[in-house]
Amino acid sequence: MRIGVAIIIFVLLSPSFMVGNGENVTIEGNKLFVGGSGPGNYSRIQDAIDHARNGDTIFVYAGIYKENIEIYNMRDLTITGENMENTIIDGDFNNDDVVSIHYSNGIKLSNFTIRNSGQSYYYSGLGASYLEYCEISNCKFENNFHGIIMYKSSHNKIKNCIFNDLQGQSILITVNSNYNEIKNCQFNYANWTGTYVYKSKENKIIDSTFYSCNIAIDISSSQDCQIDGVTVYSCGTGGSVSLFISESQGVMVQNCNISESKNTGLAVSQSNDIIISDSSFMNDVAGIILYNAYNSQIKNCTVSGSTYSGISIEYSSQDKIIDTVSRDNGYHGILLYYSDSNEVKNCELAGNKYFGIDIYKGEGNNDVRYCTIKENKACGVYLFETKDDVINYNNIIDNGWG
Repeated sequence: MRIGVAIIIFVLLSPSFMVGNGENVTIEGNKLFVGGSGPGNYSRIQDAIDHARNGDTIFVYAGIYKENIEIYNMRDLTITGENMENTIIDGDFNNDDVVSIHYSNGIKLSNFTIRNSGQSYYYSGLGASYLEYCEISNCKFENNFHGIIMYKSSHNKIKNCIFNDLQGQSILITVNSNYNEIKNCQFNYANWTGTYVYKSKENKIIDSTFYSCNIAIDISSSQDCQIDGVTVYSCGTGGSVSLFISESQGVMVQNCNISESKNTGLAVSQSNDIIISDSSFMNDVAGIILYNAYNSQIKNCTVSGSTYSGISIEYSSQDKIIDTVSRDNGYHGILLYYSDSNEVKNCELAGNKYFGIDIYKGEGNNDVRYCTIKENKACGVYLFETKDDVINYNNIIDNGWG
């Protein structure tokens, strides 16, 4: 990166002007043009950036621009392409990011295809550090090593972007990058991860889709992040978990649809105060696993068609499964494995191949109440070497055994 910032993984007013299709575009500040045939238009995006001042807008006409551009220490600069498909910033595989933005505020970048970064671990379509209140929208990232990397960058938005077949992380939000939002984005065939959040807090991933990624979303060593309204289909392609939360606190997963995972749909490890709600898990190898998790909740979810158990709570305590359906899974509806002081309430556990609920060893003190446990092939409730569990006020019918 040309300015020496290493990312480790690792005033005039114009009411409007006319662009190619006749659309009126409102611009504040000075306006600069790249491409096209107008007098004084720049031929390179970087030349326009070098002559821009804070608050200016750069409009880039459709074309292929083979350059690596850099924005450094600027405020409120808007760079917009004529359209995403035909306005292309091509890094030409130089050993660099295609776009670098550092120590800047209020930058807006939109309507570009960003492609062909350096093809090693260090390079991305867009590399950013110490960035605040910036917006990346309507951009496509392809044939880069990573898509977007944000390091120590906060209050930024990435929306309506497409990430196709990237070798590394499609988006990496890392090290004190807080309060960022990823919304309405598409992630396809991510070789590593669709979105990876590391050592950061209060980031949001909203209304986005993940298709055939190795890992769709990975939240690690982070706090109070939110995953809302995402669709994850056919992920875990490298044998990984589709959604993975580790060493984190206060993460919310809600209104999500996870299906056809090649491994586990959602796994939580060494984390606490995780809430998983109003979500469905269908035809995954395993639905939900909480491992060494504390004080977390699964509520109002549906888990069905898993190859193994629908929900597994392992080496965990004080977790709750409430108002949830776990049915037609290849092993158990719910497995409590070496786990104690957990609560299962108002759940339906039905049609599973083995047990509706299996409580296996541990210190006990688990509480199963007000559940419908029916039509499980082997057994409704199975207790093995556990003690002081409460199984009360349940409707247990038509199982292989009781």
